Formats: sequence, C-alpha cells, structure tokens
Amino acid sequence: MDKRKPQSIGLVFLGRGDGIATYTLNLAAALSTKMDVYIYIASSNPLIDRYKQAGCKVRTFYTYKNNLASLLLSFIFRNRIKKISTALNQDRPEVVLETGISLWRKLIRKKVSYSPLWGTVIHDPNPHPDRWYWLTKIMYALNKMDTDFYVGISDYSFTAMKSIYRHDRLIRSKIGSLDSTTDLQEDQLINNACHNRHKLLFIGRIEEYKGVSTLVDAFELAKSSNPELALTIAGRGVISSEIASKIVKNQIDLINKWVPQQELNALLNTHGILVLPYSSATQSGPASIAISRGIPSVATNVGALPEQIKHGVNGIIVPPNDSKALANALVQITRNEDTVKQMSEAALELSRNEYSWENIANNLFSEISDVYLSLRRAQ
Repeated sequence: MDKRKPQSIGLVFLGRGDGIATYTLNLAAALSTKMDVYIYIASSNPLIDRYKQAGCKVRTFYTYKNNLASLLLSFIFRNRIKKISTALNQDRPEVVLETGISLWRKLIRKKVSYSPLWGTVIHDPNPHPDRWYWLTKIMYALNKMDTDFYVGISDYSFTAMKSIYRHDRLIRSKIGSLDSTTDLQEDQLINNACHNRHKLLFIGRIEEYKGVSTLVDAFELAKSSNPELALTIAGRGVISSEIASKIVKNQIDLINKWVPQQELNALLNTHGILVLPYSSATQSGPASIAISRGIPSVATNVGALPEQIKHGVNGIIVPPNDSKALANALVQITRNEDTVKQMSEAALELSRNEYSWENIANNLFSEISDVYLSLRRAQ
C-alpha cells in the first residue's frame, strides 16, 4: 500500500433511511478493495444483516426510534453518542466519512481523541419541501463548515454545494446502483422490460413534491390513448381523498406502505417502465435502481434526474408539473418494443460504466487521498 494515502476509513450512518443505508453498504464494499473499512451504523438499520456479510468491521449503536421525540431524547441520554466516539477512538480510522448528515456530529467529534480527516456526503444540498424540511435545515445549519471535506453525489449537488458551503474541499462523486439483489441475467432484464413495457411503476416515499397527483392525471390521459397501460404506485405516505378517488377510478394499483426488498424485487420484475414525476429533486434512489435493472424511465427535468435518466438514451425527460407532457411520454415510450429494448440496454451499459461502484470508489478514494495529502503537508 502507498503509505502516503489513507489506509483506513470509517463510514458513519446513524439514520434509518433505506436509500442512504444501501448507498453506505455498496460504498463500503467497493472501498474495501483499497483500504480497511469500518462501519458505524444504527442498530435499527434495515440492512444490518447485509452489512455483517460485507467483510468489513461493523459496529452497531442504538440511536433513536423513527419519531422526533425519540430523536430529541437522544441529546439528553448522551451516553449513546459517547459509545460512537469511543468506538472511533478504538478503531482510529484515518478518514471518517459520514454518509448521511447527523445532528450528533459535533457531539461525536468533541469526544474523538485523535484527528482523523472528517468528511460528509451531502445528498440534498437544498432540503426537500416535505415534512422534514425544517429539521433538515437545522441539521445543515448546525453542521455547516464543521468538516474537512464534502462529497456531492451528482453534478447537480456538487454545483449547488459550491454556492451553499463555500468550501475549498468539495468532491464530485456519483450514486451507483442501489440494487444488488437480482440474480437475473442482462438478457432476462431486457426481456422483462420489453414484455412489461405497458406496466408503469412509481416507487418510493409519497410526498407532495414527488408528483403523484401529476402522475395520476397523466395516467388517465395516457390510458385513453393506450388502454393496455397499467400503473402501480408503491410507497408509504399520505394521499388526499381527491387523488385516492382518481386512483380508484383509473384502476391504479396502490400499495401504500413501506415496501420490503422481496416485494420490491417482485414489482421490478413485473413492470417495464419507471416513472419519476417529481416537482423537486436532487439525485434519485429509484432512478439508480432502474439503471441497474435495465428499466427505462420517464422523469422530470429537475435536479440531477436528467443526469441519471438521459433523454433518448435510457428514458425520456419531460417538464415538471405537466400532466399532458408526461402522458405523451408514457404513450411514446411504451408504444415501441425496439425503443424499450435499446433504452434497457443503454441503462445496463450506464450501470456497468458511469454508475459502477468500482469506478465511483476509485474516484472517491483518489479525491480523498488528495485532500489527505494536502492537509498533511499543511501540518
């Protein structure tokens, strides 16, 4: 190993979110070919068993339940936080990378007795306009500039971070495949997309900015042109009575709950087109899943979606909040099997190259090493 580069890294994610949990898992596996990897995660992490199979040293901590009261209580019972600092002091990774921002960062760092290079992955430089908006704003304000480097996981995020953080150590990265559970071969994935191209799928947490209302209106228009179309909306969230009545009227399959991996696999195997009708976004976990599964997508021109869903390559991009444009795109992409086949092949090509975890880890390791060396020279 090159002793001038860091030999070990600790990945810290103390939240519960599936997307960031999967991001952390895949990043750990990819980085483990280059350095020793330690993982510090919440005991409530939904992928904890898969972490333990990743070949890295895994430490788990009780943090909080999935509600605000439990989160606030964690600041009173600081012994939980101290355990995380103690673990870092024992393992002493040369780099600590928070893969999801935490309210506890300042408290953890205060109890760390050595001086690792400390970085943070910023998933959403501009918080989503959802029920967690103000809490996220507070978290960002408390943690601003309290790090040695930041990582943005799309070109869009990286550009936004330059104006928000005004930090000279910003790293441009990507989000790779968030799905590693399928055992289907590429030709099977392509055949699935072609065969199921009339079956549309929306997956993920249901929030107003996710554009479900626009999608339901668009589907009604699209189905009048192509009666074969079917739509499944799968995810947990609040749906208004008006949208609910339209869902029933248009025979849309609604699965209004958190969807476990086994059920998600079944949905991905039986649907041919992913729809991302967001009115606001950064990068998208479902878009990453679609790329890895060779599923063409129809997405809106917001955030980093046009980076992941390249117009005319692995999907179609439409304006946000435009049900007519979305409907036209749904009809267009499902009409021709050859188009779906080409887009499915292109998605898998992106997964192998631009969005492969090996390439992402190579770039991230190189960038972190540059920061590590520059700070060592400055000392």
